[in-house]
Amino acid sequence: MASKEAIEETIHRLKREAKAGNYNLNPNREDLEIVIDGYLEAEKKYGYPACPCRLADGEYEKDKDIVCPCAYRDDDITEFGACYCSLYVDDEIASGQKEAQYIPERRPSDPKDRPQAKKAPAASGAGTGFSTNIWRCTVCGYLAARETPPAKCPICNVPKDRFELFVKGG
Repeated sequence: MASKEAIEETIHRLKREAKAGNYNLNPNREDLEIVIDGYLEAEKKYGYPACPCRLADGEYEKDKDIVCPCAYRDDDITEFGACYCSLYVDDEIASGQKEAQYIPERRPSDPKDRPQAKKAPAASGAGTGFSTNIWRCTVCGYLAARETPPAKCPICNVPKDRFELFVKGG
């Protein structure tokens, strides 16, 4: 189990990041601490914060879709009001207007069907009118028109390896 100090520090950091990206953390303190403890344990075990409510393979490339924030977060929040582990919640849950509900697993069980195994078909820049590459964040969908992906997504703060080439510039 992670120390109280580590849990507090992580909650503080994630709240700051969530607010900057217009997200909310779960307001239920007990649930939040349990999820954060799992988050920190996964980070200690694997070297990255794999979703604490999912089974990780222990290899970053295989688990990239479940590294927090996971690739399923936004769809889960839109459809159910919370992400799979209920770390992130919508405004209604954050304000106490409704409670989090069961969220079914969205992650494909077959690794070849996971987002990191499927590359978006990179369109050729020829005829597209784009002179530079367009990169898409696989977590939030942010698009960046530049030669290389940004170091971090300005929307959800994931690192550049969570971007895929969406359109190849010409």
